[in-house]
Amino acid sequence: MRKASSHPILARLLCLVLLCALMPMPGLAENAELEENDILYLYNSNSDYRVSPEGLPDYLPRSDDVLTVYCFDTGSMDAFLIVMDGEAVMLDSGGGAFAPQMLSLMDSLGIRRLKAAINTHPHSDHIDGFDDVLSVVPANVFYTPFNAGETRQHDNMMAALKELGIPVLKIDDGDTLTIGRARLDCYRVPDGRTLNERSLVTRLTWGERSMLFTADIENNSVKALAELHGAALKSDVLKLPHHGQVRMATEFLEAVSPCLAIVTNGRGERSAASVNQMKDRDIPCLYTVLGMVELRTDGAAWYARQFANNAMFTPDMLNLTQRTARFDHWLTFHPRYSTLAASQGNKGV
Repeated sequence: MRKASSHPILARLLCLVLLCALMPMPGLAENAELEENDILYLYNSNSDYRVSPEGLPDYLPRSDDVLTVYCFDTGSMDAFLIVMDGEAVMLDSGGGAFAPQMLSLMDSLGIRRLKAAINTHPHSDHIDGFDDVLSVVPANVFYTPFNAGETRQHDNMMAALKELGIPVLKIDDGDTLTIGRARLDCYRVPDGRTLNERSLVTRLTWGERSMLFTADIENNSVKALAELHGAALKSDVLKLPHHGQVRMATEFLEAVSPCLAIVTNGRGERSAASVNQMKDRDIPCLYTVLGMVELRTDGAAWYARQFANNAMFTPDMLNLTQRTARFDHWLTFHPRYSTLAASQGNKGV
């Protein structure tokens, strides 16, 4: 009869090591290999953010083939600047109080004129900032899906645009705009019961990467868009509807299947409805109230960083190698491995 091992603890540890070695990594297909551009972003143990290894990644895209989205720090409001191939489009504008911050960014980027300004719906937290911004950096055209008389803010903006000499054009479901070589597809539920439900939704794509801007759509429009467009809504980055205040239909979340969420709100009760759904799916959230978020993509992977709260920008601050007051790292991720990234814990922080 074989003698029992005199080191039972050592034997158990050896079995555990062998078992772990044989277990497949969650979210990664068998025999798949990570490449340089698939470097994962990792959890920061003190927040929802995932942080890349220290220092500027060698593979950070710097060429002209880069699409950049700036998600402004405008409190619980929406304002975005989309830039590619020397063209810039502003999507919503927050309130007028935030115009100096937005103008400082445009000045630092050398933007003297916008290809277009787009308002998703005429509520003050999405339209009021345009007046102050466009009086300094005009747009070739202003797009809106709404008619005169919709809201007081809308009519005030139409009057301001007339004074500035900026033409107004209608934009609606099925329309497509370009920003350089990037594409912006428009979706809308025109018979929504509220102004929010009739908001313009846009999907930005460059190469294999995409981002969905959902404005202030609410439950009925969320469901309707999922039914009407399904997989066409698939996007890596999701701007949460109505500042995170909407609990999204499962079919919508499954259609979009995001890897990262942008929250134009703060943490806590006001954004809990959507944010909790993201946490349930292990999808990280970036809150714009904590500082402007810059997203960059070369069409293959996404790269992001966040600036200090209420920052006024200078060209030096926007240098790709510049460390910001909020993050000492760029956040990087490749959507194909988002599930695997979620399993990595806070390694590298």
